[in-house]
Amino acid sequence: MNAYVRYMDDFVCWADDKGALLSAGREIQRFVEAELELTLKHPPCPQPSWRGMDFLGYRLFPNHAELNRRSKVRYWRRLRLLDALHEGGEISETGLQQRLTALTAFVLPVRSHGFRLRVMERIGSAAIGHEPGESGRRLEQQRDRLPRREPQQQHPEEHEQQHLPAG
Repeated sequence: MNAYVRYMDDFVCWADDKGALLSAGREIQRFVEAELELTLKHPPCPQPSWRGMDFLGYRLFPNHAELNRRSKVRYWRRLRLLDALHEGGEISETGLQQRLTALTAFVLPVRSHGFRLRVMERIGSAAIGHEPGESGRRLEQQRDRLPRREPQQQHPEEHEQQHLPAG
């Protein structure tokens, strides 16, 4: 096996050799069932990387990433809900901005500007104009050239969940 990525209970492995992947898959399944007394949600299924794979809400390909279908649907629904709440006076302009910032943060790591704009235009959203401006768009387009930070280990006592006001 060449490499693997794990996030909580999701993981993916890849290798140049299909036989190595099949062998690793059998060993992982054996370990999970025998040692952890758990069952894998999906059996190991090696696929060519050019097909892409869903992982953590994204569709990953060798040279780029996109939102997967489920994430696109979720984004669409949440944006419509936020728009309706704002139009109905249930959340303020500031509340709308805060929620849009959080919603957009999930889709920014992948090429999604065109998708976001089409969604907002189709629903005639008050959210138009709350998207990142021209500087944000330039930054998004240049993200492949920007230095990347290494993930940092966070200790439970250092992580406190922030609560945003309802309005």
